[in-house]
Amino acid sequence: MTDIESFGRYRLIKALGRGSTSTVWLASDGDSEVALKILHEQLSLDPIVKERFRRELEASRRVSHPNVARVYDLVSAGDRVAAVMEYCAGGSLADRGRVSCDEAERWLRSLAPALAAAHAAGLVHRDIKPENILFSVSGEPKLCDFGSASVRDLMGLTATTSYLSTPLYMPPEGADGAAADPRWDLYSLGAVFRRALTGKPHRGESFGDLFAALARPVPSLADELPDAPARLVALIDALLAPRDTRLRHAAAIIDCLDGLDAPESAVGKRCLFCGAPMPIELPYCPICRKGDLFPSGDPGPEAETLVLKKVCEDATAMKAFYSFVEAWSAKPQGELRFVTGDARMYSKEEKQGAVTLPWPLIANLDPATAIILADFLSAASGGSVHVERVDAQKAARKYRKKPPLLSTARPWPAPSDPGFFARNALVPRSPDSETGESLSLFDELLVEAYRIRSRSPDPEAKARVDRLLGEYRAVAQGLERIDKELDAIHPGTLYREAARVDALMENRGELPTAEYAELLERRRTIGESAKRREELEREHGKNVNSLLEAGATLRRMLAKLDSNLSDEELEAALEAFPSVAS
Repeated sequence: MTDIESFGRYRLIKALGRGSTSTVWLASDGDSEVALKILHEQLSLDPIVKERFRRELEASRRVSHPNVARVYDLVSAGDRVAAVMEYCAGGSLADRGRVSCDEAERWLRSLAPALAAAHAAGLVHRDIKPENILFSVSGEPKLCDFGSASVRDLMGLTATTSYLSTPLYMPPEGADGAAADPRWDLYSLGAVFRRALTGKPHRGESFGDLFAALARPVPSLADELPDAPARLVALIDALLAPRDTRLRHAAAIIDCLDGLDAPESAVGKRCLFCGAPMPIELPYCPICRKGDLFPSGDPGPEAETLVLKKVCEDATAMKAFYSFVEAWSAKPQGELRFVTGDARMYSKEEKQGAVTLPWPLIANLDPATAIILADFLSAASGGSVHVERVDAQKAARKYRKKPPLLSTARPWPAPSDPGFFARNALVPRSPDSETGESLSLFDELLVEAYRIRSRSPDPEAKARVDRLLGEYRAVAQGLERIDKELDAIHPGTLYREAARVDALMENRGELPTAEYAELLERRRTIGESAKRREELEREHGKNVNSLLEAGATLRRMLAKLDSNLSDEELEAALEAFPSVAS
């Protein structure tokens, strides 16, 4: 790469850094300086890698926040492709050495809303490290390089997790093949700032150290920095906690730094589809957003039984199957062993204690639930686990000597007022919804509000809870309106249109006066749109912070409701909610 001086219309000034997939250059098109991320030449020859590079950059452009480095465009020169990105002249966190507690806290407060915005857009960064936290000239931190991001749109093109992530900052579950969710990024952020505060990594940098970390907790930051503020110690320790007890969303970072206790998680079940811990009352998974299943105790004459027909004993299929079994039954099942082929091929010892297929899995399901479960088990195992839907009465007669492997219903009841969640939901609960990808602060607040509502027999207290939620929802909906306007002014579209107009205006002498005037007007309109987008981005960042403040206020007021919150206190609480511009 060092022998080229330009890329398309961009003049390359100097190399800023080189990674495993690309080199980043400081470049100029004559009007402004940008960071140009050029895919390595050998990788540009691979159409799958090139398509992945394009899709990931398209995905990262969905994130709009002042503390996320912007991606303007995707350009090409011959067979090579490159991303045009915002240039951050203040260097990276890797250049700053050891930092003070005040600096770390200030930067974490800026990066938390940026990370929350990425998660809300359906992205998990997966490679947060000091080199990917850049600084503007004014010293504002910016999260960059979503080149390893996990996003649902990239199914079928995603490389292995270990290849895409930096081992030192990867959470331990990454070594075990766990799917990336927002908690992945939170661990990485904690590891990055623990190193920045102490001046040394929290573990070794090899994959061997990563595997060893599965069984070894991270020592408390207080062991290294006994004089660090308690709130910062609590935050870093919570970010580096084991997956099930780790902070679950970026908004909780602000709560920790404000000294607020994290709400009781009340994890009593796991999602059937992704295995994530779930609060008992929540009727949808806060991670994968799929609705929970509460089979009817009396499904009626159309009841069906799922019969397990085939299990190919490969690692991926069995892991998916056992995860489902444990989530459904609420207790580890151990290693179920199956006779999956011709029984004559198995020894007497191998058949002893094994389940000879076919065998009933779950009996007496309503048809809708049976369809969902059958489709999920087939998809999750890649077709290696096959179940058949059979009429429940026929199955009972045919398999009368084979009791179902799992009970008919999960051992947790459905919420007593499921309409409460439907009434208060901020986003569609469909798993296909982009805004329904990640755990939101509002999910936890909904669960907390539901508990207080269910516990209190006082209708006035329930009305107060509903009123507090309504005020919070109004703040969040104001932010959503800003998001929609931002979506309508796409930076990449503006950038490409400006380049096209500028190219046409270069031939001024050959253009009719009227056509040139139209181009001038179009250039002015593009400039106004770009200015409006910058204003909206500033408003967005400010209002994300307002939303976090409103959430903290709501949490405090919910806690006070247990102490008979007076009307005067309630009015004061409502007045404390920040307003969001529409």
